[in-house]
Amino acid sequence: MSGYSNTNSVLTTVDVSNSPNLTDLHMTHHQFLQNINVSTNINLVSLNIYDNDIIGSLDLSNNTALTDLNCADNQITSLDVRNGNNQNMTIGATSNNITVVYVDNIAGANALVTSGAWLFDSGVTFSL
Repeated sequence: MSGYSNTNSVLTTVDVSNSPNLTDLHMTHHQFLQNINVSTNINLVSLNIYDNDIIGSLDLSNNTALTDLNCADNQITSLDVRNGNNQNMTIGATSNNITVVYVDNIAGANALVTSGAWLFDSGVTFSL
């Protein structure tokens, strides 16, 4: 399976751990979806998980091929994108509770925000 899309249903969890060849995952508008783990999906290029109820941390450090992330409109508190590919990523992560984003390089992350490639709410800090 290279791609999976599901919108507007009542899923509470998603398990894609047995899909190592997954490159695109589109899970949006799930009012009860609170957790997603894509750590085994190392070929993931695009992750669109906006407008859910995802809470807590989102760890994408194993997703070295990831270039497109939209995780806006959730309840995420921290984001880990230390995957060695930050310079090639676009991120949309507004309307969350994110206070810290773990990155490969703080100066590079600030430059991506300035360029508009990374979108976060004000108050987000970057850390290694």
